[in-house]
Amino acid sequence: MQKQPDNPAFTRLFRLVTIAELFVVGLAGIGLFFLPGLAKTQWPWHITPFNMLFLGGAYLSSLAFVRPINWSSPGTWLWVGIFAVLFVLGLGLIYLARTTFMFGHKQQQEFKNGLTG
Repeated sequence: MQKQPDNPAFTRLFRLVTIAELFVVGLAGIGLFFLPGLAKTQWPWHITPFNMLFLGGAYLSSLAFVRPINWSSPGTWLWVGIFAVLFVLGLGLIYLARTTFMFGHKQQQEFKNGLTG
């Protein structure tokens, strides 16, 4: 069996750009997901609360691949990606359910009474 050659090392510029990118994406993800009030004032365009949480979750889930993992199986990466997508979708659905079904609010009772006459 032949020995495969080692992979070439990344250049210093590539590592610096990657670290800067991770810092910006992580800062945006933390701000959008955990500090929506502060992020809304700093965001360059109008953004709704659902989109803030969705983008924050997407940015934070992309950071899951930052940690160096010595897994070589493509199936392992597939599972990690599937769970990351499901996590983001689950958070979005939870937020959507909480805002759509206003549990115990007066508006919900008015809507219910309007349907039943």
